[in-house]
Amino acid sequence: MYKHCKNKRSALRQKHIAEQFLKLTKTTPLKQITITDISHASDIPRKGFYRYFDGIDDIVDFILEKTIQEETEYISRMGISIDTSPQEYLIAWLRFWKSKSDLIRLFQDRSIHSAMVHHAMHHMSPVPEKASQDLMPTPIMVRNLFAAYGTMALLEVWHRNNYQIPDDVMVGYMLQLLTEPLFPERQCK
Repeated sequence: MYKHCKNKRSALRQKHIAEQFLKLTKTTPLKQITITDISHASDIPRKGFYRYFDGIDDIVDFILEKTIQEETEYISRMGISIDTSPQEYLIAWLRFWKSKSDLIRLFQDRSIHSAMVHHAMHHMSPVPEKASQDLMPTPIMVRNLFAAYGTMALLEVWHRNNYQIPDDVMVGYMLQLLTEPLFPERQCK
């Protein structure tokens, strides 16, 4: 777990390390980045790095947590509420993630992709704590997991295609994924 900073200066330094890590991921595959690389890029001694993070996974967790906070704030600033239509919510969600293309590139790493799906599952569960505690999947958990992975996969495809598909068309694909049965010919009677 990354360290929670107690003062503004430390928080800014921690954020700087994370930003330099993201810059490194543009030119170097994630699995090849070392703590030494991050220390050099952020101009912080290796020992200094460990004041803020225990390792690279902690940086990723830090970035995801901060981005999820930004996502929540962005959705709120857009005036999205419980009364908002799914289309409006998904348009705002897509626009937020479009602005985070550096992070979407990281989704190719399975552990990061899984962390984002876990985040989605946390928000889809009627009782958020229960999402990570249930060992036996329930039908709603399976549906939500499928929807979360599918939505993240569509986001990745959209990113790889340089966002050429219009937002409203992507929302249509996502709504289909979330609302239509997979095998309509097999529906129970």
